[in-house]
Amino acid sequence: MSNLSSKPDSSNSGSQEALLPEDFFKKHVPAEISAAKLEFFCAMIPLDALTDVMIDAFPKEADSADAITKDANDREDIQSCTSAEELVRLMRRLIGLRTMAFFLKRLLAREEEITSILKEKLLRNKNDALTDNMVSFFIRCKKDPSDWIREAYPSIENLYVRSMLCLILGFRGNAGDAAFLMEQYFWFLKNAPDTDYQLEQGPLVGLFTLNGRFRRDGSAYQPPKLPYFDVERPRAQKILPGGMLRRQR
Repeated sequence: MSNLSSKPDSSNSGSQEALLPEDFFKKHVPAEISAAKLEFFCAMIPLDALTDVMIDAFPKEADSADAITKDANDREDIQSCTSAEELVRLMRRLIGLRTMAFFLKRLLAREEEITSILKEKLLRNKNDALTDNMVSFFIRCKKDPSDWIREAYPSIENLYVRSMLCLILGFRGNAGDAAFLMEQYFWFLKNAPDTDYQLEQGPLVGLFTLNGRFRRDGSAYQPPKLPYFDVERPRAQKILPGGMLRRQR
């Protein structure tokens, strides 16, 4: 595993070409449904609009009696938290669609404390809900977590956490991270194929996102529309509230 670089490739300096080869995403198409794709979808929505959009996108998951009751209980539990430690403990829980934005706002309001606790817990974390909630937090927090991800990545034990950290680098990293994300994509394809977690999708969607943010010379770039993802109408099958997939056993 190579070290992560935070610098663009100087050999391509001055190039205005796309960060990745034009046909890369034709050969490597992101999965129709994955946890990484759902996190991408959520990250594209302004926080204040997240509740309405998610309820509209996933009405069956949001409107059941059980879901409405759970949302009310979650909100009460979140409101009762008086410390960052208590909030992080709640991150180990699947949070309902109506409560996601409220929870994220509470987490982001204590960003420095939450970040410090998460950095320690993620080294050995095996809780999927904590991982998914961590993604939403690090994509939206003010301080860029990329340097910590690059430094801590080799010490992360859980492969699902590693995969989703690659997704975060796609949103928060720079053009120089493309080589590492590419390496991780092919590593997951080779070493963790056909798993319910679709681990290769974290770095692949990360690459897709990075490709939409930068040109090859490292200059910022934002295309008018990101292809391959239907942000307006995501597929809800097999998806549970809180960013989790219903994994078939």
